[in-house]
Amino acid sequence: MIIYQSYRQDGSYLGGTPLEELAVNAAKTAAAEAGEPVDVVQVRIEDGRLRRVRYHPDGTAERLWEKEEKKQ
Repeated sequence: MIIYQSYRQDGSYLGGTPLEELAVNAAKTAAAEAGEPVDVVQVRIEDGRLRRVRYHPDGTAERLWEKEEKKQ
């Protein structure tokens, strides 16, 4: 099972859903309205693996999990 959790840049929790499309659309809307990035974290329940994507107010997405993997 996978869940998607959304967070503001100050770390405050916006919400969660098992539906990726819903999480992404909500994050894009929240980022545009607030004028600051919103992160969506994909959590795989089976193994606890996390993948974080940052959605910017201009509609661009930054796959932070790819950058973190390259550092390792």
